[in-house]
Amino acid sequence: MKGVVNIILYFIVILIVTLLLSCTTKIKLAYKYFLTPCPCDVPEIQSDFPQHFLRVNLNDYLSQLNSYKNFRIDTLQTIIYAGTEFPITRILFKGSEAKLRLLIFAGVHGNESGGVLSIPILMDSISTNPTRYMNWEVQVITPINPVGLQFMSRYNENGCDLNRKIKKSNQPGILLQKEVIREFKPDFLITLHESPSRGYFIFPGVHVQKDLIQRILEHLEKNGIELATVDYFGRKLKPPGISNTNKGYLNILKNIIRLQPLADYTDENKIPSLTPESGWQSEDLKQRVNSHVFLINAVIDNFGNRN
Repeated sequence: MKGVVNIILYFIVILIVTLLLSCTTKIKLAYKYFLTPCPCDVPEIQSDFPQHFLRVNLNDYLSQLNSYKNFRIDTLQTIIYAGTEFPITRILFKGSEAKLRLLIFAGVHGNESGGVLSIPILMDSISTNPTRYMNWEVQVITPINPVGLQFMSRYNENGCDLNRKIKKSNQPGILLQKEVIREFKPDFLITLHESPSRGYFIFPGVHVQKDLIQRILEHLEKNGIELATVDYFGRKLKPPGISNTNKGYLNILKNIIRLQPLADYTDENKIPSLTPESGWQSEDLKQRVNSHVFLINAVIDNFGNRN
């Protein structure tokens, strides 16, 4: 009997130790990715989650963008890192009857290259069917974090996350985002991201109408995009494809630590915004890259019709 008790106690101890180690790991990850705006000093490669990298050669990418003739394209800012220039590109398209302004940020996190790679596909879509975009002036900034993109790092040249502490940060990429928003005065903003999730989901800003979100989800599903049922916080998504950090314990946590990603900044400034997240573990380019274009076009079609 004593031997059985000892075995049971042994397994209980193992279980407790496993749980403590698990919690410690989660706490460390939470601290690194949510509580620390600058967790390192260089554009460190992320290794905490499995990820299928979509590598982008920055020079080839910029050459591809500049090959399009129906757009105004210029260098908005240049980052100097390790003696090399890393340009941030601005792409402008103005429809023939433009009344609304759409602002798109891509490559805020350098290892989330699905959004960056979606931009040439969007430019193809605009070039092929400009009538669809006739009511819109579209401005795209890509990549916001060119150093991180080149080094496949979430962080910028200073080891900082460009989606944290938006109001108080002095990081060039964050200051640039706020400057562009102030100058362009968008009617709608989309910032393209990827995450360690299965399927596609969206963080909607508080000023995005529920009927618009529903039409976007329907458009994504119609185009064969798998909607996530769980986000990277482990929360079940009801309905699938929509996550919200403005409710429940995550909202309380954000307020306590003053996290403030870009979405909170746009909420404060009463700008409707979406932060879509494609799953970076997938090798399916339709799910990771084209999905962002489907979302952008759903906004173009439906938000425009509402106005």
